[in-house]
Amino acid sequence: MVQAEFPGILIESSNTSGVLKISSNGLTWKNKVTNFEVRPDNLKGASWVRVGRPFQLEVQLKRGITRFDGFKEQDFEAVESALKSELSIELKQVAVSTKGWNWGVAEFQGPNLLVNIDNKRGFQIPLMQVSRCATSNQPGTKSDISLEFHTYDTLPDEQSLIEMRFHVPSTSEEGEPQSTVFHDKVVAEADIDAESGKGIFNFKQIHLLTPRGRYDLELFLQMAKLRGKSYDYKIQYNHVARCLQLPKPDEKHILMVLTLDPPIKQGQTRYPHLVLQFEKDEIIDMESAMGEGNNEKLKEVMGTLGNVKKGPTYSIIGQIITAFSGRKIITPGSFRSAGGATAVKCTVKANDGLLYPLERAFMFVHKPPIYVRHEEIANVEFSRVSNSAANKTFDLIFTLTSSTTHTFSGILQGEYDLLFAFVVAKKIKIKMSEGRVVELKSKQLEQEVDDDDESSAEDEDFIAGDEDEDVPEEFDAEYEHPLDGQEKEKKRKKEKKEKREKKEKKDKKSKKSKE
Repeated sequence: MVQAEFPGILIESSNTSGVLKISSNGLTWKNKVTNFEVRPDNLKGASWVRVGRPFQLEVQLKRGITRFDGFKEQDFEAVESALKSELSIELKQVAVSTKGWNWGVAEFQGPNLLVNIDNKRGFQIPLMQVSRCATSNQPGTKSDISLEFHTYDTLPDEQSLIEMRFHVPSTSEEGEPQSTVFHDKVVAEADIDAESGKGIFNFKQIHLLTPRGRYDLELFLQMAKLRGKSYDYKIQYNHVARCLQLPKPDEKHILMVLTLDPPIKQGQTRYPHLVLQFEKDEIIDMESAMGEGNNEKLKEVMGTLGNVKKGPTYSIIGQIITAFSGRKIITPGSFRSAGGATAVKCTVKANDGLLYPLERAFMFVHKPPIYVRHEEIANVEFSRVSNSAANKTFDLIFTLTSSTTHTFSGILQGEYDLLFAFVVAKKIKIKMSEGRVVELKSKQLEQEVDDDDESSAEDEDFIAGDEDEDVPEEFDAEYEHPLDGQEKEKKRKKEKKEKREKKEKKDKKSKKSKE
């Protein structure tokens, strides 16, 4: 499989650049926060558009458009070759009009409205972003049409387009007015129901831990709505970075965490993670959650969900969000606590919560939700670890490559061996209590030895082993835990120091006697 990679690429409203990969598996864009995939069966075409100095790759999907910005002019041949050889997609070059005229020819291409000026691209509107289409009621202005666009609570703090108005001139031909034809075509493709409140799926009184409260959840084709007593939120599906389903240790509840990029806002407070809580045994019938008046859209959605008709509420909602957003559901992996749960209890500052060691990250819920990927961790420190009966808990401290630290306190001592083994298995570096950082592996333990600032003659009692020598695993009976061996190392250094001091005193006495 051949693949092409392009760094420094932006997607839609993302604030940070990432790497775009084109392969036979589709298009994959990834940065430090999230990733985005376009599968081959969802691709319809691709265009190469100049937008200022950089260039843009415009990807036409079955429903809507995705844009990748930040390409250089010399990238064209590589992008064209990769799309053709890996995905059998022809890359079209689109000429953009720069005349500045405010009139042109409207053309409907599936779910998109194109306005061409002098046979060149003027602008393009994804009709799924239209929330309302109306003709003017004023006398003599029946040819005027207004398009209003969805506004989302996840949009960054910048100006955004909320309305456009068009004048569609009448023709001398008999039949329906051109403005009516224009209006009907827009309504046929637009997500008008999102403003009328008729969701394709509706779920009442969903319990949210973050932001706190109970909300009605309405799911549309391009967005989700949370309606609460005090606040309402609109969330675009392509702003969902990841979706996690985490069982709580009480075996009664399931947590669903939706990571948003960019986050939603409530005043000056930002929420990068939504935490929903469901009763594990709560069952819902799909028909009871379906909205009315969306038969065509329902058929389209149900085709992606298969024959699911009834099931746990958290599972049904998860499958629908996955179908709409394209995000796979992340669940806990192999880690189990001393009590058999997938999380350990701990506190962050004064807030009790749960820490989930996942296959590629750690997730803390719920106040505040913290998501840390393994690759972001510079080292992990196990603090206050002791066999003393007086000390029943220890702390887990993450130092990130960005120098940020996260401290998870109050973890029971019984979880130490399990967490230590997990960290070792994931090849995360461990910071020892005296400041050393070592990387431990389950098959081979590699330890960095501190420089004691002593001469080689004083270290003759230490004989280093062969680097290729087999080292016992941490679960072997004869294996000595690296942290347990610290006391022996300190004792050895102390004995050497005492021996050295004793020798120095003896040398001084011998020197004085000679004098």
